Amino acid sequence: MLLLITVALAGAAWVYMSGFLGTYTEKSFIIPTGGAYCDSTGQFHVRVVNSGTTKITAGDWISAEVSNKTGTTGTVIALVKSEVATKGNVDLTNSSDTGKGQSGTSYTITIGTIAGLQQFTITCP
Repeated sequence: MLLLITVALAGAAWVYMSGFLGTYTEKSFIIPTGGAYCDSTGQFHVRVVNSGTTKITAGDWISAEVSNKTGTTGTVIALVKSEVATKGNVDLTNSSDTGKGQSGTSYTITIGTIAGLQQFTITCP
């Protein structure tokens, strides 16, 4: 009887944990080396590769922004949140009305889904 109870509890725990962990792995992504940069016109580019098991929709991005803080002031430039097909990739960029990067200035890019948040720094040429 104790063995049956143990097996039932282990099965219930497995079902619970697989659903919980699946949420955090199905929307995962990577940024390849050199995948984030600012071009000569001040346009930001972030190459996102879907490494999860389902597509990432535009609504799945909890953060997709570029920020620059100098002293106590800061600017935030939004990246256009795009859909990324399963095992696909996309280039997230800033739209023309959200500002441009300034030459020689460093910016912090923050991008993430429920699966994780990535943050890195780039400098515009």
